[in-house]
Amino acid sequence: RVGWVEETAGEAVRGSVRDHSGFIPDMAFCGYEGNSRYSLSFFSSGQEIDFCWRAAIGCMYYLLKKCGDGKTTQVTVRARSKGDINIYKGIGGHDAAFMPIPEAVDKRTCTTKEVIAHRLALPGQALHAAYPVHTVNAGLNILLVPAVDIGAIHRATPDMDELKVFLDRCGVDAIQVFTADAKEKYTHSRIFSSVTGAGDHASLSGIGAMAGYLAQHGIW
Repeated sequence: RVGWVEETAGEAVRGSVRDHSGFIPDMAFCGYEGNSRYSLSFFSSGQEIDFCWRAAIGCMYYLLKKCGDGKTTQVTVRARSKGDINIYKGIGGHDAAFMPIPEAVDKRTCTTKEVIAHRLALPGQALHAAYPVHTVNAGLNILLVPAVDIGAIHRATPDMDELKVFLDRCGVDAIQVFTADAKEKYTHSRIFSSVTGAGDHASLSGIGAMAGYLAQHGIW
């Protein structure tokens, strides 16, 4: 969902978020600053978050395609936690908007594999012994947890209320559990978020953080 917002419309924004919470996962509110520049604020499951990649790129695709003059191929968005980000239209003739993922920022990890396994309702051996857990910010703070195989990912059944308390205490937004096997062409993952409270299969913030992890540890 895309909404226009002025700086003075804070309560209207919050009311719209409350009205749509529960069945629209992400909302982006956009303010036009002139000269192809926009400011964005983001809400997910009824609360404001620092950044949401899928909401940002969805919003800008809509604006470039539906609201522009048809000639604009680049816009700049200002987001609270990421500064200015350029978004491009139609690279290579594709009907799409393209946005670079900024360099991931490593964060201090305040927990251990044993505690994480317990919170995910998994045995300790379900997590990969050769690779560490790692907290990275590529839009949201993601706790990256390498698993031994896809079966371990599917067996993760955390108590979401307890997990939310755990994530809040650790200062992270989500746990991304993924397969870490250099022999495999693909990786599989699930993300458990304190924002959405769900075991989603995809998150752009999680994918960006995970890609950096896989490269850093020579898995890919």
